[in-house]
Amino acid sequence: DSNLNKGIHGVLANLISVEKEYETAIEMCLGQSLQNIVTSTEQDAKKMIEYLRTNSLGRASFLPISSVKGKKLDKIKSKLTKMDGVIGIASDLVKCKKEYEQIILSLLGRTVVVEDMDTAIALAKKDKYSFRIVTLKGDIISSSGSISGGSVQTKTVNILGRSREIEDLEKELKKLEKQIADKTAEK
Repeated sequence: DSNLNKGIHGVLANLISVEKEYETAIEMCLGQSLQNIVTSTEQDAKKMIEYLRTNSLGRASFLPISSVKGKKLDKIKSKLTKMDGVIGIASDLVKCKKEYEQIILSLLGRTVVVEDMDTAIALAKKDKYSFRIVTLKGDIISSSGSISGGSVQTKTVNILGRSREIEDLEKELKKLEKQIADKTAEK
């Protein structure tokens, strides 16, 4: 239904890209939000929710561009990010169209990415836990002080890596097709 699709931008995971080394960290931070659907307005989200309800299609969460606003850690906090082992604010490590910036800020603007757990703990103590910290392996210290981590199943990760992987494979395919064409021409 084209009327229904108007105002739907897509699933968040497909609207952002992240460098390979930060994929696990960003993915663990975003969690379920990766599957959230970005819409232009609250009205678009409302339409979709009514559609899901009418057709018993389950639930979904929406991120309307018009209403989701985020904040980045303030200047004083960003001084802390000069510490050794601190990589930066998570929202800065995500590439997306300008129109999605506020959504990314709302989800990642108060999260700091660090190299390892030792850095994370040191930073959390120094800052008295006022923001979320995530390590490159995806372990998270929340602003409440709780820590979550452990092994990450590769199946669950790599939602973000998929589109990059597809691009790489398409490039590889083009290369191979060119080689075939060249060889055929030679023959």
